[in-house]
Amino acid sequence: MASMVKLAVTSQPPGGLKAPIIVVAADADVDTLNLHLLLGGELVEEKRLATSEKAQIDQSVCERCGKCYESCAFNSIRKIDGGYVVAPAYCEGCSVYEAICPAGAIEVKSIENGKIRVFRSRFGFPLIVGQLDVGSSGSGEVISEVKEEARRFAGRVRASLLLVDGPPGAGCSAISAISRSSHVLLVAEPTKAARHDLERVLGIVDHFGATFGVVTNRFNANPEMSPEISRLVEGRGGEVLSLIPSDEEVVHAIVNGQPVVERSPEPSFKSHNGGV
Repeated sequence: MASMVKLAVTSQPPGGLKAPIIVVAADADVDTLNLHLLLGGELVEEKRLATSEKAQIDQSVCERCGKCYESCAFNSIRKIDGGYVVAPAYCEGCSVYEAICPAGAIEVKSIENGKIRVFRSRFGFPLIVGQLDVGSSGSGEVISEVKEEARRFAGRVRASLLLVDGPPGAGCSAISAISRSSHVLLVAEPTKAARHDLERVLGIVDHFGATFGVVTNRFNANPEMSPEISRLVEGRGGEVLSLIPSDEEVVHAIVNGQPVVERSPEPSFKSHNGGV
């Protein structure tokens, strides 16, 4: 996640947390999921999702008029042997074909585009993981399904904390991950690209009315830029929770598939700004 902004979003009941803390976790980085690699555990459940739509042509009804071919803004209609077929990778499911097809041969249908897996992590709490199929669209919808599944689990076990690991950047996936969250923890690196992304994602956080804090990771990699990140955060009414320097223990933990706090409970560094 170099030069990007990584986010973790949390939802908790009104009044804050009460001991003991019962946790449900979700990995909403559906394009590059990896939380289950660090937390491990037993696969409990898996189900397919259909949150995307694509056009389909009924060849027995199609009159070969070519109106769909001429009208598609995404060039998803292919002309083959005098007939027409849909290239699913290019289709946005916009339903224009249904409106212009004189024979009524085209229908937009839901298609499978991802899956949800439920793990019992090796630390004992439920972990809900979403995955978008390669080449598929609809990451935001898959993330919404992951969060809804996590909320169902949270209600079932009466969790006091729902922790969602969100995607980097400030696109549709980040918007879906942040929505309906009570608090957002952003992790940024001291680069111009990360500052740009951070400014954008703070606009999303502000839109949803969530509180937020920021951790500057590898702050000593660019000491001149780190204060600029802090000024941006403080200017937006937030708090820099910690300035974390580079540490080889983080690399070793990732290589071995471990949370860094499990591999090294006592860090080999002292985080700045009073953070943990």
